[in-house]
Amino acid sequence: MKANDLKSAKSACDEKENTCIDITILSPETANNNETSQCKRHPGYGETPEGMSRSQFKKMKKAEMREKTHKEWRTKIREKEREKKKLKKQAIREGLVTPPVYEKVLQEPSTLRVVLDMSFDALMNDKELSSVGRQIQHCYSDNRRAKHPVGIHVTSHTEKIKEWFDTKAKESVNWQGIDFHEKPYEEVFAKEDLVYLTADSDNVISTLDETKVYIIGGIVDKNRHKVRFQIRRLKL
Repeated sequence: MKANDLKSAKSACDEKENTCIDITILSPETANNNETSQCKRHPGYGETPEGMSRSQFKKMKKAEMREKTHKEWRTKIREKEREKKKLKKQAIREGLVTPPVYEKVLQEPSTLRVVLDMSFDALMNDKELSSVGRQIQHCYSDNRRAKHPVGIHVTSHTEKIKEWFDTKAKESVNWQGIDFHEKPYEEVFAKEDLVYLTADSDNVISTLDETKVYIIGGIVDKNRHKVRFQIRRLKL
């Protein structure tokens, strides 16, 4: 019997105890195949639920693992930031660090109105929707510190984008200088005052008219829905 057979058995006799020991010999090729088959089974994922393919089940488990890892990473980052702030405050109290001096900006509010059109949320996946939500947060934050803050209006604030704000940005209910409307912009403002800003237009604006309402499409889609966006804009 050859040693490179896929599977062979050999009897070895122990002379002292006069007992026989069965030894299984695997060739290197067989050992590699055995390891590969074990990797394919992915025992750590558990049994595949009924009605779901193995591939779908693996994708779901990997997504759960990534989410868990991301949450743990964010928790550690927040803990480090809190500890850093705590040490900085302590150093300021002890006179080791000069406290920062913030110059207060004298704001002169503008009568300009800017609309963020959120009627495209059905065209975005969860990642893109989350990106839009964070950009709105940045708009609000920057507008608060601007010398000439404008009036921000978020229209078509329903369904997925509203759900995102209700879960990820609950503090938005207390925001000042920004209004959320469930109705679309054409039902909130006079049509003759609307100006839709888009890179697809051949018209270039050199000055801003404070009597107009300037609309920005709230969508992150990597140009997948460019035609639909143009159709939406042409309704004006």
